[in-house]
Amino acid sequence: MPNKVFSTFNVTESDRERIEKYKQSHYSHLLLILPWGWGYKSWWGFTVFAAAFTIFFETYQIAFSSGGLSKSGDIILEYILLAVFSLDILINFNLAYYNDNGNIILER
Repeated sequence: MPNKVFSTFNVTESDRERIEKYKQSHYSHLLLILPWGWGYKSWWGFTVFAAAFTIFFETYQIAFSSGGLSKSGDIILEYILLAVFSLDILINFNLAYYNDNGNIILER
């Protein structure tokens, strides 16, 4: 089965029809995030960058920090990264996905 998550071209007409029906019948469609949208693709790229940055930042902190409380700049950066990953969890709770049969699942 082809991976439909990162391809706009694999979205079938039946998927579009199901999304329109869902939007008409549910008020919560404002919270629904579609996996092929440019916003989600941008967010995914940003979280990949944040994860790669975290690998190097935390390794540096473990190897070269003096221990104890970190400097204020380091703490702010750690809290920003924590906020990014926490927000990513919330975004994934509202993300439509494809099941094993290739059908898009819009409901939670």
